[in-house]
Amino acid sequence: MNPSYPHFFATATPGAPGPYDWQRRLAEDPACQSRLIDIPTGSNSRL
Repeated sequence: MNPSYPHFFATATPGAPGPYDWQRRLAEDPACQSRLIDIPTGSNSRL
């Protein structure tokens, strides 16, 4: 049995709101070969 991403997210982050739509689409996209997202240093990723 393969749980859905929203179920996995809820289990991993109890009490948190559900995943953003882009997170769900990325996690469930069979064409996505890499689950690593490269964010360059200095890109204001801490906003």
